Amino acid sequence: MFRALHERPGIFVMPNPWDAGTAKLFSSLGFEALATTSLGLANALGRVDGALAVSREELIANCRAIAAATELPVNADLENGYADDPGKRR
Repeated sequence: MFRALHERPGIFVMPNPWDAGTAKLFSSLGFEALATTSLGLANALGRVDGALAVSREELIANCRAIAAATELPVNADLENGYADDPGKRR
């Protein structure tokens, strides 16, 4: 479904829900796909974005909640994957 959106002519817009509730809201508004937001999640938790203030476990749990809230495809904003070197994990 996500690939088909990319392969068709023109563009499509993916809003950035920060939780399951906003995922459901955006889905009800007719969007065809969603993209998570590290900034939105960090702000919702009262933390700074881009400083690893949100743990990998928290981020993955948020992605799961958003994906479970709707049938739409979801693109995940995973910061830098929590590793400056892809071979090393933090």
